[in-house]
Amino acid sequence: MIKNGMVHYYYGYGKGKTSAAVGSAVRAAGYGNRVMFVQFLKNTASGETKVLDHIPGVTVLRGIGTDKFSISMNDDEKESVRRIHDGFLREVLNAVETHAADVVVLDELADAVELGLADKEIVSEIIERCGGNTELVITGHRPVQFFIDNADYVTEMKKVRHPFDRGIRAREGVEY
Repeated sequence: MIKNGMVHYYYGYGKGKTSAAVGSAVRAAGYGNRVMFVQFLKNTASGETKVLDHIPGVTVLRGIGTDKFSISMNDDEKESVRRIHDGFLREVLNAVETHAADVVVLDELADAVELGLADKEIVSEIIERCGGNTELVITGHRPVQFFIDNADYVTEMKKVRHPFDRGIRAREGVEY
């Protein structure tokens, strides 16, 4: 069980946000804590989720029902994704309220909220109810003031150089 739970916000365009969040989840599970790891805006399994799925005490929720990026979605697809994301958030809120999770990771949540693909009110309730015995980790790309204002830890991952800038696509086992 976590004591004095706090909120972490990892953001930026540099590599490492999800890796840091996964590290927090693995560390917590290693001490017997119950972890909910939720991915927003990601539809396919990654190396991280494949491993997390096999760790006792870790629950992974992911999937958006489409392979499209939000910019390519029509209004019906966006509404479907929002329903899926809000369902995840309600599951998290229930886990926090019933003390069924000691650590909650909400990967790419800040982006989903900014894009209107996750309900900010439910997120506010989760943040309000965390603390005490629940640690909360949130990731995203931009420095969203709402998350900065509500976090105890705020870390910016700043890209200095990245192979993507040279046209090299994400590599399995390294970037995902």
